[in-house]
Formats: sequence, C-alpha cells, structure tokens
Amino acid sequence: MLNPEKKKELLQQILDSDIFKKSPSSSALLRYLVEKNIEGAHLKENVIEVELYGDRQDSDVINPRVRVNIYHLRKKLTAYYQGEGKNNEYEAIIKKGQYNLKFKQRFSKKEERKSRPKFDAKFVPYFVIVLLIAMLVFQNLPKKPLTLWGGLISNNYKTTLYVSDIYGLIGRTDENKPYFIKYFHYNSKEEYQEHVQKQDSSKNLRLSNYSYITGDGALACKNIMRLFGQYNSDFNIEFSSRAQYSRIKEEDFIYVGVLTNPMFTGLFNSSNPYCKITEKNNLEIKSHSLINDTTINILSSGLGDFDYAIVSLVPGPHNTTQFYFFSQHEIGNRAMIEHFTNLNSISEFSKHHLKANKYFTAVYKVYGKERIDLTFKEIAVLPF
Repeated sequence: MLNPEKKKELLQQILDSDIFKKSPSSSALLRYLVEKNIEGAHLKENVIEVELYGDRQDSDVINPRVRVNIYHLRKKLTAYYQGEGKNNEYEAIIKKGQYNLKFKQRFSKKEERKSRPKFDAKFVPYFVIVLLIAMLVFQNLPKKPLTLWGGLISNNYKTTLYVSDIYGLIGRTDENKPYFIKYFHYNSKEEYQEHVQKQDSSKNLRLSNYSYITGDGALACKNIMRLFGQYNSDFNIEFSSRAQYSRIKEEDFIYVGVLTNPMFTGLFNSSNPYCKITEKNNLEIKSHSLINDTTINILSSGLGDFDYAIVSLVPGPHNTTQFYFFSQHEIGNRAMIEHFTNLNSISEFSKHHLKANKYFTAVYKVYGKERIDLTFKEIAVLPF
C-alpha cells in the first residue's frame, strides 16, 4: 500500500516527463485525481466538472469536457509508461468508464534487476555508431506537414472547440397541452428573455431547462479529437452559449455551428479581410484578387435538399488562430467537418488552393437528402 508521500513522488515524476510538460490541461487533471486518490474520494463526472472546472450544471445537459479530458489523460499515461516511465515500479491507471485513478504495482525492484540483461561493454562503440546513423536518418526524413490545422495543433495557446447549443421555449397549446419550440436564432438566455417579453403573455412561454446540439457538433468532437490525437495534442470543448469574448480573444478556437450566432459572426467579420456575413445571411466578398466583388446568398431553400457552408481559417488577436465552420442547417457542417479532418483531403486542398498562403475562406453548396450521401460543390475559395 503506497503512502501519500510516495504517491506525490510518483505524481511529480510523471509531471516532469516531456509528455506532460507539454500538456498543462492533462497535468492539472492528473494532479487533481491523485489528490482525490489520497483523500479516498469516489469521483463522478459531475463532481469533477464542479470541483476542477468550476462549472455548475444548471440543467440536464452534461458538458462532455470531463470525458474528453479523461480520454486524453488516459492516452498520455499509456504513452508515458511505454516510453519514459517503462521502468517505473508503479503505474497510475484510470480504467475505461471510470474517473478514479489508482496506482498499480507493475513489478518489484528485485524483479526489475533480474529482468535487465547483462550488457557487454565491447558492444558500446557499435551501439554508438548505430545510434548516430539512426539519428542522422531520422533528422533527414521528411516531416508530415501540419497544413491547415498546424497553427492550432502546434501553437502555444490552448485550443477550444465551440459547438452550437440550441435553447428552446416551453409553452402550452390552445388545448392546454405542453409543447417545445427550438429557436436557432437565439444563442443566449438573455436573448430568450427578450424574446419571451415580446410574446403574447397568454401563451405562458418560459425558457426551457434543456438545450440541444445537432449532429454536426458531435461529429466535430469525434473527428477533431481523432485528428489532434495523431499529433499527441488535445483541446477543450464548450457550448457556444457559454463563450466569453474576454476569453476567446486570448485563445485558439474552432467554431462549429449556425450562422446566427452574433458573437462568432462578429469575430469572423473582424478577423476576415475580404469577407463579411451580413444580418440578412449574405456573404459579401470585396477586394480579393481572385474574384470580383460579389454577394452570395447563403440561405438554403429550407426544404432540406441542400445547405450552404462557410469554412474559414483566419488569424485572431495576439497571434492566435480561429477556424470557423458555419452552416444554416446540419448537413453543411457535417460534410465540411468530414472533408477538412481527412488528411488526404487537407493535403489536396492545400496543394490546389493555398500554395504559399496560410489562411482562407471557402464557400460550398452541400447536397444530401435525409443527411446521408453528402456531396458538395465548391462556390468560391479565397486564400490570403
């Protein structure tokens, strides 16, 4: 049985590794879990959400942040014990589906000494020569380019994925039966309160305790997590309704959601030198060398047979990076998330459109009945 001091010693050993030095979010979560292990606490997802992240759940909607960060921490611990910590006597483990961290003895120090093979000193010169050759070969191997996502993955800023969450109003019909209305055009509780005040009081409308995310938000979480995982990087997840401007301007972020969020369309307009989304859901393009000044109506028919999507990678303040995925309905963003998280598609897009440019704004028309068999047509791509 390990005493608290030994557990703290093992924790510090892990935190001093190269893997955890580069990941402050995973390090903070690991430190918290070890402290709770020492206290003998039994952890649940909502407890971690409140105690570590300070986010009280005022509704039944659960922020997936805790599950995502536990997933990344588990991967980093696995990588650590396969590398720098491979000879550690004890291992910190978090079983799948659980949130409690435990320490497990891998082997005793006596067993470790027995397992080490004897090394003949006469082979040292040959070993050094082979090592030097391997290092030279490795240094000259072409590195996999981090096109498009490179600024988000390799930047020193933390990255947050914001997904649209949709609030609703609860009321009663003329037959006194309850009903629920989802409004895509309102993105905060304050906006809903203004909306309620303008309604007929006899309808007795009130703000729902629930909010919803569409399928494009879930797909974005899955695909971007897989992409970042290939480069041993991670990100946070938040609902767009909880976004704060003071925080956003100090971080890298990805937005996946509707066109009607005034905070993110405003940020897009201020960071984009050639494009602007208007209140009438038009995309205005001005002063770009590849296309004449034009206005593109990005409202779809409303019949569900097609959707417009805007994808834009732009610089933010203080050398941050912003990546936007806008669409009026779900199918637009679904198609674009699939396309721009596929390494082959990214490579082709960069080769064909970006060349020496780092940023871009692109407009697509996406087709797909019943949200399956999605195809898209390129309307305009503006690199800069």
